Amino acid sequence: MGSTCPRVQCQSSSDRARPSDREPLITTPSAIEREQLSSALLLRRRLGVAIATADVRTSNGAEMSQELKNRTKKFALDVIGLCAALPHLPETRHAINQLIRSSSSVAANYRSACRGKSKADFIAKLGIVEEEADESGFWLEMLRDVCELLSANSEPRTHHPLSRSRTEIRHSKLDLRTSQELARLLDETDQLVAITVASRKTARASDC
Repeated sequence: MGSTCPRVQCQSSSDRARPSDREPLITTPSAIEREQLSSALLLRRRLGVAIATADVRTSNGAEMSQELKNRTKKFALDVIGLCAALPHLPETRHAINQLIRSSSSVAANYRSACRGKSKADFIAKLGIVEEEADESGFWLEMLRDVCELLSANSEPRTHHPLSRSRTEIRHSKLDLRTSQELARLLDETDQLVAITVASRKTARASDC
């Protein structure tokens, strides 16, 4: 018998092309897809700006908190220094003690407010800071007025309720430096009250 020739199947040129030789399928995004992509990119940019802004605000807020911590603590220390220079008489002793307590409370409660567990806690403790700062201003005014009242009685009178010896009257007069420091601290209490009031308003209006 003669040899049998193998059958050869004819393939088209497209069938003989290898998968790797085929041209990739290129599709053009639809108008909707392009719009979605554009929106996503815009949202990403906005989020990036918002995050950066929040970081700056957080940083600035932390700096301001630390600055006010230092300021309220210095206020308390300055008050103690003032009280050491004031005349310690029966008429002034109570006011001095109350002033030291309230001024120290300003610093302590602001420090506590910065570590508040919630927004409501922060606002409540700022309210205490405001009250203590205002009370400090009251006691500073009282000490100023009492010392002026005592020094006005230059001549002791036997039956006068504020009758003192000449030595006590002389020591009740405030020197220029002490008077200036007392006035400066009175101004500082006004500023601390204003700052605290503004901080409470900002905290209430904040969505954070």
